[in-house]
Amino acid sequence: MAGIAIYLEGGGDGARTKRSLRRGMDRFLSPLKEAARTRRMHWRLGACGSRENAFSRWSQDPEDTRYPVRILLVDAEDPVQGSAADHLRRREGWKFGVHQDHKVHLMAQTMETWLVADPAGLEAYYGARFHRAALPVTPDLESVPRKQMEDALERATARTQKGGYHKTRHAPHLLERIASERVRHRCGMCDRLFAEVGKLIRG
Repeated sequence: MAGIAIYLEGGGDGARTKRSLRRGMDRFLSPLKEAARTRRMHWRLGACGSRENAFSRWSQDPEDTRYPVRILLVDAEDPVQGSAADHLRRREGWKFGVHQDHKVHLMAQTMETWLVADPAGLEAYYGARFHRAALPVTPDLESVPRKQMEDALERATARTQKGGYHKTRHAPHLLERIASERVRHRCGMCDRLFAEVGKLIRG
């Protein structure tokens, strides 16, 4: 039975934090997971730690017949011009085959952009004293620089009971709560991920 495998940047170096991120992203991507199950496809999502490790694992077995649909998902880090594959070719020096662009995807400049795209989901998690007005309101969140996005999220959460945003402690739980349809509406690269992977699942 064919399957889909997603190689995700993030989760740090520890097995526990990688499991936590994998669980959160698995929930965020649940519409794709359910579509794969409907087509009787296996689903595998792995948090790989560093972006270099995600690329390395994605590249190792391109002919793995168990998972013919193999997706690389990493942060852009910088503003993006051109396709995701072209961006990573220029920035990282990574090599992709000519027919692999639809399997290479970016999470905006930073994954935190996806979290900020659903302020209601953030507020539901952080509760009282969450400062929603600190978040960027631009419809095109992907244009907001990485540092500015991270600073805004820190300001919005600093006075909450959970404390300021912490990537390994908070991000996995937030990914379980934010609505993918809201993120897709404000983040074109996220919308591309769902659209392109959906096409691959449907065959």
